[in-house]
Formats: sequence, structure tokens, C-alpha cells
Amino acid sequence: MLEIIIIILLAVVIFEGLLVYFSLKRISQYEKIIAEVDNIIEYITEQVKVLDSKGTFKSDDEIGFFWEAITTMSKLLNNLFEKEDVNAKAKN
Repeated sequence: MLEIIIIILLAVVIFEGLLVYFSLKRISQYEKIIAEVDNIIEYITEQVKVLDSKGTFKSDDEIGFFWEAITTMSKLLNNLFEKEDVNAKAKN
């Protein structure tokens, strides 16, 4: 009877271990995709700022809306993941 309980517990532990492994693997893939999207949005935001150095695009109704949407998405994605602070780690 004890052997059966041990086998069942071992099977549950192995199953949960595999479940955690594949979950973490998938989360890592999603993080990479979001980081790539964040880099693209940052690049687009910088290019729009260069183009809108005189403020003509930002003041236009339709293009200004697009510019605000891009900067808002960039800010949201920048705050999505915690940025590692190298100075804080050096102090610890």
C-alpha cells in the first residue's frame, strides 16, 4: 500500500515539475516578444519626435492622435517589466 502512495506522489511531483518547466518556458518566450515590441515602439517614438521637432504633427488632430497613442503604448510597455538597477545590485 505504501509503495502505491509513493508511486502516485512521485507521478504527481513529476507532472507538476514538467508543468512548471513548460509554463516558465512559455512565459520567457512571451517576455522576449514583448521586449521586441517595446524596442520597436521606442524606435518609432524617437523617429516621430525627430519628425515632429517643430510640433506640426503633434498639433494636427489626426496625426496628433497617432503620436499620442504611440507614446502612450511606449510608456505602458516600459513599465510592464521591472528594469534591473545595476547600481542597486552593486550596493548590496
